[in-house]
Amino acid sequence: MHLAIEVPNTWYRASWSWWDGDGGARRVTGVTLPGMPVLVVGSTGRVAWGFSNSFVDVTDLVDLELDPSGAHPAYGSLAELAPARPAAGKVSP
Repeated sequence: MHLAIEVPNTWYRASWSWWDGDGGARRVTGVTLPGMPVLVVGSTGRVAWGFSNSFVDVTDLVDLELDPSGAHPAYGSLAELAPARPAAGKVSP
């Protein structure tokens, strides 16, 4: 969001309010782009979201191969395989 000041502006402030099914008031406030019915960056008062365009490469891609025999679940490169183990977890809001 580190952009130069321009005319017309890239970002437009928006605030949307409505009543939910239980009669409670809802509101989101943030910025949008012209013609897009979505807040790109914003907040509900409890949750906020945004982004940064820092142009930094923070992704590493690793090509993993499965054990060709299939006898034992394993992954890695064919030169060095590691045992694969199932894992369970819970994602909480």
